[in-house]
Amino acid sequence: MSMASAVNINVPFGIKPFDGVNFRNWCYWMKLLLEQNGMLHVLSTEPPTTEADLKMFKQEDVKARNILVQGLADNMLPMIMGKNTAKEFVDTLVTTYEKRGMKSMVTAQKAWRKLEYKKEMPLQEFLQQLESMASEVKVAGGKFDKDEMINQLLVAMPSDFDSVVSAMDILYNKDKLAVSLEYVKNTLLAEEDTSKERC
Repeated sequence: MSMASAVNINVPFGIKPFDGVNFRNWCYWMKLLLEQNGMLHVLSTEPPTTEADLKMFKQEDVKARNILVQGLADNMLPMIMGKNTAKEFVDTLVTTYEKRGMKSMVTAQKAWRKLEYKKEMPLQEFLQQLESMASEVKVAGGKFDKDEMINQLLVAMPSDFDSVVSAMDILYNKDKLAVSLEYVKNTLLAEEDTSKERC
């Protein structure tokens, strides 16, 4: 049994309270916080049966609920006020804000496939946007492999990057394993730097 109840709760500042927007990001932060404080297990394990262990578990669950409440905006509190455990807190929020099903998946995929890189924004920002939208597709139940992710990234690039797309095509035909998503992203970022130098 974890000894988390013997340590202080460590909740860093700067995390935006969840107000109904960006649930997936908020979940990621909260799970890290719970893990950091030794209380992530209360979301996935059943309460123990022995009295001493159950008492410890309940103490940890209270601390976990405290962390979760501190990470919620006031307008979210009524949703979880009637819940008695940290797991019930999270399950309620997941049911409400984690979009799943065919409609959500189709909507997310359409938005992802329509993404086009506009040179007004830094390429690094666009790459993060693409990754974020790909995660939304996965959360909604969609599936795609590494090659599809690379293809979508290259399709989204404007004609300024045609030389990179051609180079990736040649390399892919020679050695598929050499063309990883990270390699493609780094190559595109290098091309962006080169084009800036030419200007």
